[in-house]
Parts: sequence; C-alpha cells; structure tokens
Amino acid sequence: MELPTSAWQFDKVIIQGRGCVSTEALERLADGNINVIMLDKRGKLYSYFHHIGGNNESLIRQMQYDTFRDEAKLEYLRKWIVSQKIESQIQLLKELVEEPRRYYNSYNKK
Repeated sequence: MELPTSAWQFDKVIIQGRGCVSTEALERLADGNINVIMLDKRGKLYSYFHHIGGNNESLIRQMQYDTFRDEAKLEYLRKWIVSQKIESQIQLLKELVEEPRRYYNSYNKK
C-alpha cells in the first residue's frame, strides 16, 4: 500500500554511500516537496535535489522588498517588531517570577 506524499512525516531524505535511486522515486519526493540530499561515504555533500515547481520564495522575497519601499508599511512593521519584543520580555519576566528554578539553578547562583 502506497501512502500519499501528504502523509509522509519528513521533509528530506539523506542518502549516504553507494546505491541507486530511481527517477520515479525522485519525482515522487519532488511532488511531495521533499528534498533529497546525497552524501559520499565520508559524509561530503555531492548532490542536492529539491522541488522547484511550487516554490513561491521569490514572490515572498519580492513582497518583502516592496514592504521596505513603502514608508507606511515600514513604520507599521517597525512598531509591530518593537511591540512583539516588549511583549516577549514581559512574558519572560512573568515566567521568571512564576518559575524561577526553571531559569536559575545551583550552577549560576552566587
């Protein structure tokens, strides 16, 4: 019984040493957006296969560039980053008060 690629619980296959992989297998992995990394017997990378069809990385990168060109979006992004940083620091301080032993132990006490 063959599982659909959506049911696979991994995102890459690493093959080391000698062996054979069929083009059909490589195509199925590519369709499932699963990278194939091939290493020689010493662990040196000599091949890397990845799916190129549905990759929207260039579109995302272009949208990021556009965001930095728009002053209103850039100001919103600056404020959002600062607010997230402050929120993260507040959460950390709350956790330090609630569970001090989680962050401090006998090795770093003076």
